Amino acid sequence: RLHHPIANRLRHARYPLARFGSRAILAAAALRTRLWLPDPIDRVAAVAPRPLLVIAPRDDALIHYTESVALHARAGEPKELWVVDGAGHGEAVVLGGQAYRERVLAFLERYLDRATEAAVRLSPSASNAEEPRRDPYNPGHSAQSQGAS
Repeated sequence: RLHHPIANRLRHARYPLARFGSRAILAAAALRTRLWLPDPIDRVAAVAPRPLLVIAPRDDALIHYTESVALHARAGEPKELWVVDGAGHGEAVVLGGQAYRERVLAFLERYLDRATEAAVRLSPSASNAEEPRRDPYNPGHSAQSQGAS
């Protein structure tokens, strides 16, 4: 659950009553922002059909790797899980070295190539050249902003 990483951080700092403290922190944040943060495990299925790569450092003191395994299990396809042995929180890139780079780039290549091919198939034909093209990944890049420049 979302409070676990916060509780783990509080435990690491030797904070008494870490579980209670983490729930209090989340409740205070929700009141302040008027927004209750959804738990990632409850929302991960909505990521599909977009690809998901979960990299889980096995020795992570903040987010236990089993939480990443559970997140991966609840996700829809396509999805991949990579548990990096010996890595702590944020250390997977360093300990993974070249294998990390190759794994991430292969994932991106595999799924971004598919997205690029689909975008090309859906793009307006050359006969509509006078119509400004929108970048679907940049909401600020619209016909209005193109006309304003």
